[in-house]
Amino acid sequence: LILISTYLMFNNNLIYFTKYALGLHEYQGTILAVLSGANLAAIPIWAFLAIILGKKNTWMLSMTLLFIGFCMFYLYPIAELNELLFILAFIGFANGATGVLFWSMLPDTIEYGEWKTGIRTESSLYGFMTFAQKGAIAFAAVILGMILTNIGFEPNEVQTEQTLESLKNLMSLIPLIGVFISFVLVYFYPIDREFHKKLIDEINLRKLKNV
Repeated sequence: LILISTYLMFNNNLIYFTKYALGLHEYQGTILAVLSGANLAAIPIWAFLAIILGKKNTWMLSMTLLFIGFCMFYLYPIAELNELLFILAFIGFANGATGVLFWSMLPDTIEYGEWKTGIRTESSLYGFMTFAQKGAIAFAAVILGMILTNIGFEPNEVQTEQTLESLKNLMSLIPLIGVFISFVLVYFYPIDREFHKKLIDEINLRKLKNV
């Protein structure tokens, strides 16, 4: 959810950045298609890597690549469409892991809770996560509007150099912080492949004893 909120800071500002900072307004369809296309194309690759490496390791790998992608966007002086498309394809590919891994890791936490407490809270957890996801999107939208106003952004007007620089910082630094936090949290996430197998075996053993 941290990652969703911070990634939206990048995604929702991309149209503004390409229009006002790069003058590529007429290519916005292509730009968004490359970002979302790379994201979708990466999903089966990340799903395969999750089988090979495990979900936890795959998530940390994707966050590492996503961190590199946002660093490239922040540090590289983008001037041409092809340069932007390359970086966006890299970011989209790295972010493709989140869609498949988040919802595949969630059942693991349900099983962890069942192993720990003996109670399976599947419906309530899915309901909470759906609500929290919508809340994260709404929160990001409100914060984004406040920040854009604070940096002096005016739609359909020529933006100052300071505003454009602040816009790029907003699109890069906030997502970088979110990616870093996500990496650290998952690093300490206790459910790796071996531990998950252990808790599933113990849950099944308990069920057999109760038959």
